[in-house]
Amino acid sequence: MTAHIRNVINRFAIPLAFILCVSIAIVSAVYLQVKPTVTVEVIGSLKDTGGIGAVTNLTVEVTNHGLSSIEPVFSVLWSQYPYYWKIESGPQYLAEGNSATYQIYADSPDKAIPNYSTFIVRVNDAHSGVYYVSKTMTVDLTSLPMVLNSEFQYWTRDSMWNSAVPFQWTLWPIMGHDDTFSVSYDNISGQMALGMTVNREEPLSDADWTTLQVKQVINFTDTMGVWVYPTFSYEGGNTPRKVYGIEINDETNILWFIFSNKNVGVYDVSEHTRVIVLNTTLDTWSFRQLDILQQYQALNWPIPNRIWFTCLMAGTVNGMYQGYFGNVTIMGN
Repeated sequence: MTAHIRNVINRFAIPLAFILCVSIAIVSAVYLQVKPTVTVEVIGSLKDTGGIGAVTNLTVEVTNHGLSSIEPVFSVLWSQYPYYWKIESGPQYLAEGNSATYQIYADSPDKAIPNYSTFIVRVNDAHSGVYYVSKTMTVDLTSLPMVLNSEFQYWTRDSMWNSAVPFQWTLWPIMGHDDTFSVSYDNISGQMALGMTVNREEPLSDADWTTLQVKQVINFTDTMGVWVYPTFSYEGGNTPRKVYGIEINDETNILWFIFSNKNVGVYDVSEHTRVIVLNTTLDTWSFRQLDILQQYQALNWPIPNRIWFTCLMAGTVNGMYQGYFGNVTIMGN
């Protein structure tokens, strides 16, 4: 009987020892995962320094628990692929046993963290492929500017039109077969601005428009202001033929605020379209106020909740149209 018990014990001794070793290995692995060599923590507020409706700047604290110095590299992950961010301030090397605070930023708006996204910050040594991650966080920017990227400072690429476009703005050209357009970020008389150019060559009738729009949906507001740089005069009166200005469109009613040195006045093109030509000198910067609510009340139009705010270049006359738009500001509620 004793021999039989000894055989049973021997039969299970090796499997039990194996299971014990595996268990120790698993526990050790978990311990190593919760005791990383480097830790990274997001501290302070999430910042949208560019007013683009996304997080562009973060403050993080990194601690090196390892046995040698590291050269931190940062990336942010909120989608399938990580985006590498630049270091604005903080030491290039972090010695073993030390902690440091880093200011990091997205060097492109496409790398900024969209509002309401969940993200982590990753850090690795520039000479290692091992990544250490922060706790998960969620973006909740509650006080966004009414006009995003209002100075046209941040740009991205519109794949549909194969063109540059200001970030958070929508590009919408309507061109004839031989017409061309360009949108660019230009320095005009010392001021950076949205540049818009249309070259109309299609021999169409006056009923057919060549149009270039750069637009954004915003909440309705009483009064706005914009810096403008027109290079040609308005033509057409009640039948617009050459247009440079701002369009306010609630998808029922349309206001055109046109900037020109000629044909100044108010023109009611239809029941739902009014053109207001504001006296503006050509080939120089001018600030113009847009009294949106005043026009809606004068026309007894219902006040919408949302409107399209559009930088507009359009016409029926062949030739080149060119103009520039600077900072857009909200002046009323």
